[in-house]
Amino acid sequence: MTLPRRFARTFLGGALATASATSLASLGPYEPGNGIKAQGLGGITYAVGEETTALYGNPAHLFNLGERIDLGITFPTPIGQTEIKGNALAPDQSSKVAGRRFFYIPQGGFSRRLSERWMFGMTAFAAGLGTDFTSSPYERFGGSKRAALFLSSSGVATALAYQLTPRNVIGATLNLGYQTIEIEGFQFLADPAISENPDKVSNQGKDGAFNIGFNIGWLGKITDRLNAAVAYRSKTWAEKHDDYSGILPEQGRFEFPAIFGAGLAYDFTPQLTLAFDYQRYQYSSQKAFGHRIARLSQGNLLGSDNGPGFGLENQDAYKFGVLWNPDNAWTYRLGYISATQMAQASENFFGGLGLVSASTHFSGGLSYQFQKWEVSGSAIYSKPQKIKGRDSIPAAFGGGESNTRTETLIYGFTIGTRFGN
Repeated sequence: MTLPRRFARTFLGGALATASATSLASLGPYEPGNGIKAQGLGGITYAVGEETTALYGNPAHLFNLGERIDLGITFPTPIGQTEIKGNALAPDQSSKVAGRRFFYIPQGGFSRRLSERWMFGMTAFAAGLGTDFTSSPYERFGGSKRAALFLSSSGVATALAYQLTPRNVIGATLNLGYQTIEIEGFQFLADPAISENPDKVSNQGKDGAFNIGFNIGWLGKITDRLNAAVAYRSKTWAEKHDDYSGILPEQGRFEFPAIFGAGLAYDFTPQLTLAFDYQRYQYSSQKAFGHRIARLSQGNLLGSDNGPGFGLENQDAYKFGVLWNPDNAWTYRLGYISATQMAQASENFFGGLGLVSASTHFSGGLSYQFQKWEVSGSAIYSKPQKIKGRDSIPAAFGGGESNTRTETLIYGFTIGTRFGN
């Protein structure tokens, strides 16, 4: 059996079976970039692609990667806190997210040439969000002392790329994934006046569902020094989580939003490249992410077709990266991300569950190449950010405000090798 086939059967196949709950707390449920190198470059994905994981951001990169294999792992370390103030049911309280839980996200992919103009590849992908309170801020409302929400999705993107002309490449992927969700400590919402299905709100264990989506992308060489790219990732279409049909909209449906954007990369010299990406995350169009808690007061119960969700707005992310390759062995990367705030102050009652409010990131990374092998590492840090609630706790729960604070460090390592000519 050839190396690419062994890789596809073991690592990529295993990615579906080992989806681990992750708390990325970065750009919503997503890592800032697709792959270790991209994260070191400020999440740049569209116009620069240096490893096979990049094809999940823009599948057109597949054609220029050659035949190679990449294996890596990232470690998100979220730090979060929720503060309840001015609530009539109990004194003010500050609850920290348990920081002892160990999260990791396996990464990897391979690419293979089919003909002069066609390339084939596969890559693993993952997304998720989560919070684990050992001293729950929701206990005062009738929940248990521990409150937790874990959502993870992982799978395999299968890609094809085609060279239209020497300067233009298009690509597409089919993304097949499996997602799990687990909610604990929210028994106080198991009320017929609040939930459409009170028996399926909380403490149901882990529930899984399959999902599907696709990517399309274009990569073009405008001049000898300037590359441009456009890419689109569809929303996911997912099965329902029946065990949580009393809390998620549409009787248990949780689907990830569409993402689209464009990028530029300019080679100032053969050793120095500056890159920019713009990305738009369509959170408000997905009910579980976008529906506001105000829907509850309008007669839309939890779990109903138009029931409440996280109340997130769409997010715009602006990514900047510098790539420096002074010799044939070492490559250095620096990056910066500025993103609009998707978490709304009025929706902060449940905002602490996802801790998805990070807007500013700084990153760096490096690679060392020897013969056909390459080892890379990167780290990306989200600046601490606080969301102060505004009329965030409904009067039925004693009023007051829920304030959240979050920061995240994500670091990772990867090794890659070329196996073709």
